[in-house]
Parts: sequence; C-alpha cells; structure tokens
Amino acid sequence: MTLGEAVIAKHLGQDDLSAIRVAFNQYGFDIADKEEDKLVVKIHSHLCKYLNMAVTKERKQHPRLPAYLPELMHCNYNYLSKIFSDVTGVTIEKYYTRLKTEKAKELIVQRELCLADIALHLGYRSQQTFRTRFRKETGVSPDEYKLQPVSKKIQGKKLLRNILNKPDLITNKSEEALKPILIILL
Repeated sequence: MTLGEAVIAKHLGQDDLSAIRVAFNQYGFDIADKEEDKLVVKIHSHLCKYLNMAVTKERKQHPRLPAYLPELMHCNYNYLSKIFSDVTGVTIEKYYTRLKTEKAKELIVQRELCLADIALHLGYRSQQTFRTRFRKETGVSPDEYKLQPVSKKIQGKKLLRNILNKPDLITNKSEEALKPILIILL
C-alpha cells in the first residue's frame, strides 16, 4: 500500500468491493473507480509531494502551485481545478491549505521546530498568519493543539486484510496486480 493506492493481487467480486467500500467509508476513505476520482487521487499525491518540497527546499526554488500541477499532469490548471472541485467539493487551494494544516500538526507533534520555523517552512508570511490559519482550520491555536493527545493512524493494509479476511490477497508488487484499487481521502 502506498499513498493513495492499494494493490490487490487477484480479481475481486462485487461483494468484496462492496465490503471494502463500506469498511473504508467508516474511516473517511472511498474507492476511486471513476476516471475523475483517479485524477483526484493523482492530484492529491502531487499536492503531498509539493508540500514536502515546500518544507524541504528553499522557498525561492519552489514553483507556484498553478504552474506545478499542469507541468506534472500535462493538463490545464483550470481543468484540473474544476474536476477536483466537482469530486471533492473543495478547491485545490483549499485542499492544499488543509494539507498544510495536517503537516503543521505533524511538525507540532514532533516538537523539533518552534512555531515560527513551522510557519516559515510551510510558506506563511508570518507566525501570526500561520496561527490565524491554523485556528481557522482546526478550531484551536497551535499552542492548544500541542496539549492534545496524538490520534492513532489507520494502517490501511491491515484494515484491508481484516475486511477480506484473506491475508494472502495483498501484495506490494504492482506488476502482479490484476485490479489496483485507489483510495482517496474525502
């Protein structure tokens, strides 16, 4: 299982797919079986890579989002934005802001950077702008968030095995897959 994708080593029937869909829906995930959904998964994956570039590279070397996605996906940004908005109900920019907030949460929990450095790494003009955006997205300040317990993450591979009760069904070798299943966070 990788970001946005689980590889299934054998063909699944409708009952298996329905069971997977129901179980993943409980955790806010869904199966991307339409072309538009698959495009959204790719956009999400590229947005995550873009965010990691933003955190690890100099801001001056970091291309703007409307230039970055079309270059990688060979599509017009307006087209990508429309499909993304139609499928997810939010704009690419709003979704990217949410990703930045999730990255901020991760960096806050790691406690390796001060809030001013987190704000700088995530591309905010000031620590105050970061604090305001964080509160708007989460309902709490970054300082209040530090005091909250860390939630457990879902391990998708284990979850999928439990759903199907067939541990031999999943492989990490995508060339063995008969039908890949893409998972998107809604």
